[in-house]
Amino acid sequence: MNVLSEKAKKFTEAFEHCMKNEPLALRNAMGMNRQQFKSMQREQKKMEEAMKKLTPVQFKLIDMLIRQERRKVDQEVTERTIALNSCVNAAITETVDWTCDEIDKFWKVVNEMIPGDIQARSEMQKMNEKERVEMEAKVREFIIEALEADKGVREIKEELKFKFPKLSSAQRTNAVKEIKEEWMEQKGAERIAKIISGEEDKEIEKEPVKKEVVVSEKVEKTKVAEEKIEAGMESIALPTISEQIASRLLNFKKEREAIYKTILEYENFISAKREELEVVKEKEKNVEKAIELLSSAGI
Repeated sequence: MNVLSEKAKKFTEAFEHCMKNEPLALRNAMGMNRQQFKSMQREQKKMEEAMKKLTPVQFKLIDMLIRQERRKVDQEVTERTIALNSCVNAAITETVDWTCDEIDKFWKVVNEMIPGDIQARSEMQKMNEKERVEMEAKVREFIIEALEADKGVREIKEELKFKFPKLSSAQRTNAVKEIKEEWMEQKGAERIAKIISGEEDKEIEKEPVKKEVVVSEKVEKTKVAEEKIEAGMESIALPTISEQIASRLLNFKKEREAIYKTILEYENFISAKREELEVVKEKEKNVEKAIELLSSAGI
């Protein structure tokens, strides 16, 4: 009887140690304040007391329920993954008209990136909010400096690999793409501001070759205007070729953003479900350990 009591005592101590493992670090990781964390600890204490009173049959019942829930989550993740694959394939076919081989290559790249991305995100979750914000700012600053130095996208991504090893391949690619677009838009806005203020004209005057191009464009516009007048179309503003191309480019950008949005929604859902799955797995492991300890103690 004394031996069994000693084993039960050891199990209880081990369980309490797991539940109270590094309280401050756990509180910070869960984003709780002191009051919320104390409330959670009280709930854990109640769970500990309840655990001591569970019978082997009750442990088996809990284990069965956890396994059922895990199967449900696995099934939902599988269904969503299949739906994501199907919808992305259809979206690619409708927007860029890739062949099946090209789509297969696309998914091969995606599948190669996923494990590294999951690992990188897992590591970043261990960082606090301040560290993540500082890292994002440093990445942005590094990419902008590289762009200002006229470095290519491939070169920048390679340098990011060594400068910020915690970033995954997907994160490096997305960061360079997004920041480069913002940077180019900013440069475009600055140039428009110069044109409006007249600074651009001053720069053009300093460059004879560019001046000839501007004069040529003015002559061409004058010819078009004269042709419109002769045809009785002076009041009709027809779009130029560059305006037509710019309009098509804008449409492509909108379609691309819609695809990215759909992909991101599915990725976020799958990521959330994977996190839920990990929580369920962890609970399952804890219960299995509890059952094993109780069984060995004959409780």
